[in-house]
Amino acid sequence: MVINQVIIHRIIKERNTRGATYKEGKKLLPTDSPIVIKVVDDIFKLFGKRENTATYGTFEESPTKIFPKDFQTYIHSSRHEDNFKAIALCALTSLTDKAASETFSTGGYLLVADYKSQNKNYLMVAMIKERPGVMINDDLEPTEQMEIDLSKLHQACKINQSLFSDYISSPDTKDNAGYLKFVSQKTGKDASDYFLEGLGCKKGSNAKKATDAVIKGTHEFFRKTPTLQKDALEARESVARYLDENINNGPVTLENIGHVVSKLFPPEDADELFEKYIGMMNDEDHQVPAQFNVNNEIIKRYKKVKVTKENGFDLNFDRTLFGTTPRARVYYDEKNNKLTFTLKEQHSEIEQLVKEFETRSNDTRAIRDIQQHSHALPETE
Repeated sequence: MVINQVIIHRIIKERNTRGATYKEGKKLLPTDSPIVIKVVDDIFKLFGKRENTATYGTFEESPTKIFPKDFQTYIHSSRHEDNFKAIALCALTSLTDKAASETFSTGGYLLVADYKSQNKNYLMVAMIKERPGVMINDDLEPTEQMEIDLSKLHQACKINQSLFSDYISSPDTKDNAGYLKFVSQKTGKDASDYFLEGLGCKKGSNAKKATDAVIKGTHEFFRKTPTLQKDALEARESVARYLDENINNGPVTLENIGHVVSKLFPPEDADELFEKYIGMMNDEDHQVPAQFNVNNEIIKRYKKVKVTKENGFDLNFDRTLFGTTPRARVYYDEKNNKLTFTLKEQHSEIEQLVKEFETRSNDTRAIRDIQQHSHALPETE
């Protein structure tokens, strides 16, 4: 991570009251300060963790939302110190105004950072709540005594600046936009919602994309993990089956899907693998949100094809293996009405069946030889 610019402001607001004020940080923080680097990096790393599963969304397209418009101006600016201070101040005033009207909202320290990670530029806005052990001095700078416990980051968002630019310039990308990632622990209206509303964020996940991503991503995760490779197909089937069973029960959660696949984890590594699985599904490559509705069209693609009691045998195979060309693992030759299965590896049950068949064939040939030999013998008196 490379921190370009960072500043801390303060929102002053007590719970169960209306009205709020703020204290503006007058200067940018030194980006080479170890404590500043640690604070920004700690917050960055929390996105996608088990207790901070993030949701993807977009800005509201509303003339009353100031921050989205100012952010668009910011990314097209030179992004000098004054430009950064302006967008950070916009975040501060927008959130303060919203907090003032929300009885259950509380204040805290507002960290705004412009940084680069994996060759991508981001703007992050996060609330650091006051509690014993968190030390920020009168100049709104973190001190060496600062100990931040952010295991549950309720109010934070980061914006992928490149994806946002793509979203604005290319209408075709709008259905799949995932430029805005934020932590919102609860599904209903709660005290932290003022943070999202103040910045003009709206939750929005593409059910079709999320359903496909979690099924494919599960298979990918197992294939990439040496101790799990043998269970990759079973894991994918388990997730598809779970989604199918819950398609009419409202949104499913990534946490519960994690519990489904964790049954296949080695007990000694279960906790670590669970964290890695949630993190991978929730990252920007897969964009599986904290919760989403199941898409029936996608589920149908992964349902097994079952043909029972047909000509004396039962068939049960994954739809994704089926095709009408010889390259398909399950190849249907329509002209000759033939179905051909190609195994990727040797199967013990098939091998045993071959041995039994060969034994029977040998026995049959032996009996035939005996019968032919007996017919050839001369009759005795």
